[in-house]
Amino acid sequence: MYEAARAVMNMPLALAANRQRHEITTTMAKVTGELDERPQLTVNIQQTAAFIAVRTVIFEALENYPEVRSEISRKLRLLANNAEASGKAS
Repeated sequence: MYEAARAVMNMPLALAANRQRHEITTTMAKVTGELDERPQLTVNIQQTAAFIAVRTVIFEALENYPEVRSEISRKLRLLANNAEASGKAS
């Protein structure tokens, strides 16, 4: 119907047909489980008091080992950046 309406330049009918196709596709995705409309919740544990306390204890214990402390810090930053990037991709 969309292609036929478009072929004769009947744009109101083409748009209506396209809307109908979108509604059918959305309904099919819901029925098959491909469309999940449940609310998504993201928790950033790096901002919790417990995480900050544990991180502080670890870094204080590593004060005498600057190379190890630096490496752990670098890896934690990489983890945070990767988590942030994957969160933006969603």
